[in-house]
Amino acid sequence: MAKCNFKKKGVILFMVLAILLIVSIVINGILNFVLSNYYQTFHRARRVKAYYAAMAGINLAIEKLRRGDWQTGKFYKLCNSCSDSACNSINCPNNTIASGNLTDLDMPFNVTITITGTAPSNITATVDYAS
Repeated sequence: MAKCNFKKKGVILFMVLAILLIVSIVINGILNFVLSNYYQTFHRARRVKAYYAAMAGINLAIEKLRRGDWQTGKFYKLCNSCSDSACNSINCPNNTIASGNLTDLDMPFNVTITITGTAPSNITATVDYAS
């Protein structure tokens, strides 16, 4: 009859636990790397969209200044939703102007445009990045 050596059986259990621990640490590192890259890409895309939304607002302000349509002391808002209370529009088709504000359903963020000073004027476009 063969003798059982209980000391060797315990070593195998610790080796399996150590290997599982190492594998879980490596998998955790890989997942952390992948998720951080995903979030960075997501926020970079939002920043680029916000930049171009602000540029659209600035272009609108430049056009209004060129045509002389800008009212002193007023700000305009580019909205991305017909239900936005700041745009004062209830049922609006795409690209409609309601009370001086422009509603464009393709706009990724709400943009507020202000022009201060006289020529040369300062144009400020503030993007609601959190929406």
